[in-house]
Amino acid sequence: MHSVIRKPVIELESQLDFKELVKVKIQHTDENGITRKLEVPISDGSSFKGVLYTICEFNAACITLNLTNGKALFNNFRLCLAGNAKEEWEIISNVADKTKAAFTKSIRDFKCVYTTNESKANLLEYIQSIPKPKDMDVHTFVRRLQSLNRYASEIPDDESLPVLTDAQIKIVTFRAMPSKWQEAFIQGNKQLKDCLLKDLIEYMENQKTFSDANHERQNRKHGWDDQDQHNSGPKQDNRNKRRHQNKRFCGGRHNYN
Repeated sequence: MHSVIRKPVIELESQLDFKELVKVKIQHTDENGITRKLEVPISDGSSFKGVLYTICEFNAACITLNLTNGKALFNNFRLCLAGNAKEEWEIISNVADKTKAAFTKSIRDFKCVYTTNESKANLLEYIQSIPKPKDMDVHTFVRRLQSLNRYASEIPDDESLPVLTDAQIKIVTFRAMPSKWQEAFIQGNKQLKDCLLKDLIEYMENQKTFSDANHERQNRKHGWDDQDQHNSGPKQDNRNKRRHQNKRFCGGRHNYN
């Protein structure tokens, strides 16, 4: 696997603590006079992942609430921002005609504050090059790959690069595994093209279980050997000392006679 030259805008290990996110309620009253409310997490712009998460949650809420009015979109999204993110939005959203189309463009411009035109390509390259961390289980690793791939689809780029397909995610997953696990898969006469992603995850999870168990046995054996060596030293020394004392005693008695 080759290394990624530039640091991606979102990394595999960068996780949001969803429970700690402050949320705000946005609401919409429909034509029948019924008001509904939904909570959306607030982003302060400290991480691009947090910004994208807020945007995605806001868009989902707008679909549920049937919130389509341009001015309402601008006003409600402002409530979902704080700190530097809100300051950036104030500048970007300062448009005369607040239509839905203008809101869509402003959201794209807002994302570009945190990215470059190469950010999407770089993230996709990163997804395809990163190995599974040793201590991470396979299921979590794949879910995070899929999450990064979804976030990549939200990053603006002039070339409109396609994100990875499910089939490509499966290949990336296989290549991200330790070489011994890959060899075991091939030696088992398995074909990647005939294997579903969930089946591949289960197989590699089993390989991790076997590997972890073997590693634990080796550590335990190594610990016992060290203990045996540690315990055998003083005992051997004591035996040698007693033999030496007996030899001196026997020799002395012989000379006395």
